[in-house]
Amino acid sequence: MIRPHLFKLIFSIHFMPEYDENGNLIKTGVISTAVVKRGRKRSKSYLWVKG
Repeated sequence: MIRPHLFKLIFSIHFMPEYDENGNLIKTGVISTAVVKRGRKRSKSYLWVKG
């Protein structure tokens, strides 16, 4: 019997732009967080990208 709820993948992306004193866009940062739940095991992977 297959239990789909046993394997869950949660993926979220957060945009974190940075501005200078004049309000100009310096860079846009993207943080991707992936959380994998498989039974009692939990693994997190973080990816930080600067552009």
